[in-house]
Amino acid sequence: HRSAAPCLRAPRNEAMNRIALVLVLALQASSAGFDSNRAWEHLRQLVGFGPRPAGSAAIEQARGYIKKQVEAAGLQVVEQAWEDKTPVGPIKMVNLIATIPGASKNRLIIGGHYDTKRFREFRFLGANDGGSSAAFLIELARVLKSRKNALTIDLLFLDGEEAVVDWTGTDNTYGSRHYSATARQNGSVATAKAFILVDMIGDRDLQTTRDTHSTPWLDDIIR
Repeated sequence: HRSAAPCLRAPRNEAMNRIALVLVLALQASSAGFDSNRAWEHLRQLVGFGPRPAGSAAIEQARGYIKKQVEAAGLQVVEQAWEDKTPVGPIKMVNLIATIPGASKNRLIIGGHYDTKRFREFRFLGANDGGSSAAFLIELARVLKSRKNALTIDLLFLDGEEAVVDWTGTDNTYGSRHYSATARQNGSVATAKAFILVDMIGDRDLQTTRDTHSTPWLDDIIR
């Protein structure tokens, strides 16, 4: 239900088809090593920090946990920190990026957010919305680090994707917009060949529909 990093979309051509095929083969090969029990434990730990809206003490704890687990898999985690204007004032936000070198400098980016929507009415723990994607990426880091990958893979943990107040104007997707703007500014967008966003993947009975805002050729091949 979110469109992250729109600047990374690309037109369909033979090169993109080859990249997408490499992508599918990589994900299929990695699935055998993915341990759902490990991912579930990561989810349990993240939920244990409580609600994790951007700028909160709890999201700092979650960030520390994510970094510790990904670094334990042998990867370096880079913090992309900035302060953004929100309806309630400036909030510090931090994206986390873990890069797995591949045979090519061309990059596949797999991203999801780790913050939760703030609610005053109740404690929103975000097991599905924010927790499931982060837990998935942590476990994926362990699996993909142990493989030889044709593409360089960036695992992207996004902060500030949820609206601080409500989903109007620019009060949303702070993390992905900052990541996209930075990629355009530093030129790294040139090596970004595919972006897969994982979000709300923890439903007991997960149902997915075609997202008409997504890159059609990539959506076709993934399906």
